[in-house]
Amino acid sequence: MSGFLTSGPAYFPGWVSILFSLGLALGIVHHLPCLLRGPGNRWFHAGHAAMALSMIYMYLSMSYDWNWLPARWQMWFFVATSAAIVVFLATRLGRGQGVNLLWFLLLIQQAAMVYMWYPMMRWNAILIFALVCWFAIEAFGWVTNLFPDDVRARENRRWFPYLVGDRTGVSAGAASRQVVPSPAGGPALTGSGHDHDDPTCECHTSGHLLTSSWRDRALMAVMAVSMGYMFYGMELMGVMHHAMHHAMH
Repeated sequence: MSGFLTSGPAYFPGWVSILFSLGLALGIVHHLPCLLRGPGNRWFHAGHAAMALSMIYMYLSMSYDWNWLPARWQMWFFVATSAAIVVFLATRLGRGQGVNLLWFLLLIQQAAMVYMWYPMMRWNAILIFALVCWFAIEAFGWVTNLFPDDVRARENRRWFPYLVGDRTGVSAGAASRQVVPSPAGGPALTGSGHDHDDPTCECHTSGHLLTSSWRDRALMAVMAVSMGYMFYGMELMGVMHHAMHHAMH
């Protein structure tokens, strides 16, 4: 059992990968009700669930040499999801319709997943440093209650608004009940329907994507920390590899 928990390179022993994987798996379970029954914004939760699933695979592959899923497949998957989010944001902003700020955070995360699956020998140290710093900031934002929808909708600070690019005059309070186009092209769905009040789907309570509940905040902070640590650990492994290579020559 001890060998199982210590298997893996210096920065990714088995116990570290297992702890992060358990936290990410809890995040998937938490997003699942909204993914299955959430009207309109289920794609937001699908993006987080896909990201968490991919991170679990990456952590376990670092510790236990999983290699049955090619890295380039995952890289191109997140290229596609990032492109889809960019199209969604451009369409909404082009029409003057406000976009929840959390969609921009999701775009950063999806783009970071592209880079995470990009060949490590081509990584740029400065960009990795910036990504590690960003995910530390994101984790801090969730822990300190800065990012949740209900907090931003209530305070609606100019420097950290609830909606970005809104030219329709929708107030922050009404934004949580705005009409959301159906991703499948079906009838429009509002954020004030009964589906949003489903107690088993609390991330849609009052139409918000993610709220200030301790579960939402803790699981999003875990996801941010897991991504930051993955970049940090892999970069240090690359530095050690290069140092050993030069020492041998």
